[in-house]
Amino acid sequence: MNAPNPGTTLPAIRPLFLDQPEAGLFVVRQTEQGKKQPAGPSITITSYRSELQLKKSLPPIDQKEFRLSLQKAEGVGSEQLGLQEWFPTEKGSELVLAFNPVKMINAKDCAFLGAGEDVPQVWSDCERFYACLKGGKEMDTLLVAAAIVRKPPPYVTFFRLLFERDRGVYGSPEVCRAAGSYLGDAQIPPLERRKAVALYMPAPQSRDAAALSELAGGMMSLIVHLQGADQGPSAVAVLQRLHSFFYDQKEGRYRIAAPAADEKRLNAVRMLAGAPGTPLEEKMRGSLLQWLGGKR
Repeated sequence: MNAPNPGTTLPAIRPLFLDQPEAGLFVVRQTEQGKKQPAGPSITITSYRSELQLKKSLPPIDQKEFRLSLQKAEGVGSEQLGLQEWFPTEKGSELVLAFNPVKMINAKDCAFLGAGEDVPQVWSDCERFYACLKGGKEMDTLLVAAAIVRKPPPYVTFFRLLFERDRGVYGSPEVCRAAGSYLGDAQIPPLERRKAVALYMPAPQSRDAAALSELAGGMMSLIVHLQGADQGPSAVAVLQRLHSFFYDQKEGRYRIAAPAADEKRLNAVRMLAGAPGTPLEEKMRGSLLQWLGGKR
């Protein structure tokens, strides 16, 4: 069932979605449960065989039916086995995978992107990401910037795909400005923005000071929003990211002056950096306080 049909669009040589050439929105048609086997004193592994129907794919392919084997574990410590607990087995369930249609045999060979109520947002991010590919190959930085600021805003999946595909886009001033706008947008849940910057944004390589300042300003606004949502540890994580993004280790100074347009925001970030209970290395704390105080 998994051999490509005549006329199937073959996967691109270079992966597009994480380490895979395709992204697909699937629905579970049926799942057969196999044997249960003990894997230790408190862990049981169950095998499954699932039939999937491909509803949408990027790039489009002709094949629509696939069969996947998978395993799930139960018991104390089962999550450490790295099996496919994320795979929904109920008939009619939807999920989004990055996959290779000619190697679509075992779920462990796919990359899980989302399932359940997250499917609409995750698939929208896949479409948004794919639309930024110039000629289906390289990322267009202007399209990336436009995709980041478009409403509704992207889900964190967009930044995950972008991070794995081409981190160099953050060398573009337009992308830096767009990222700053996204991170400072109070309409987007602060933990969503925190996840994007903490996990899927690299240090920007742009030399445009104004664009870098907008990115830093967005990160500072996010810190304030996280504090307001009683997410102190996440605020500290973004503060540490702020330092690593803009502090030049070789030069021993920050690449830009601290954005000072919003004095209330600046003071809030300064207070967090200087608070005795904020878990920062003292050298980082001192550098941040100097920077936020107007020195580089």
